Amino acid sequence: MLAARLDYTFVDSGKIYRLIAAEVLANGIDPTNQQAVTDLAYSIPIEVQLLPQTHRPEIIINGHELSQLNLHNPEINRSVPIVAAFGEVRALVRKIQRQVAEPGGVVLAGRDIGTVVLPQADLKIFLSVSLQERVNRRYNSLRHVTDLTPQNVQDDLERRDELDSTRDESPMRPALDAIIVRTDAMEPNEVVEHILGLFASLDR
Repeated sequence: MLAARLDYTFVDSGKIYRLIAAEVLANGIDPTNQQAVTDLAYSIPIEVQLLPQTHRPEIIINGHELSQLNLHNPEINRSVPIVAAFGEVRALVRKIQRQVAEPGGVVLAGRDIGTVVLPQADLKIFLSVSLQERVNRRYNSLRHVTDLTPQNVQDDLERRDELDSTRDESPMRPALDAIIVRTDAMEPNEVVEHILGLFASLDR
């Protein structure tokens, strides 16, 4: 919604890690096998292309747009934080993220964007919300496409947070100059309007 209002490109970085985790599982690789996971990640044809007419960057995987892929299921949910903790996998994804962001005009979502991927970003937002509200939101967004239960969602979120915040490689934390936005009591459009106000106040 924010990217649409700004006429920017939106990239959900987590989907890149989810894609790699999905490929790992599809190839029968143990997600904890760092070398095998890394080798596979670097073999996947991932490229950044400017889409015709719009000239906006899009991540293309095996000829398919990443934004069109559904990469949420319990197996991927369990595997992605393991796969995403490997340093060489993160280095590969950072390269892709920076390629997408290089032309500017991008809203890039991810857990280490402001601290590691784009420390010079014009505006860094760290969205914060209670665990229960996150569970409700994730479950409501996925219940029509998966057989997850609210407890499954909570277990996955708690596990992912623990792994992401304690990993050695670019752990999840707000950048020192990030603006923390607490969204429990906010509707999506209110969050967008708030961030648009912050964007408008930038000295660019």
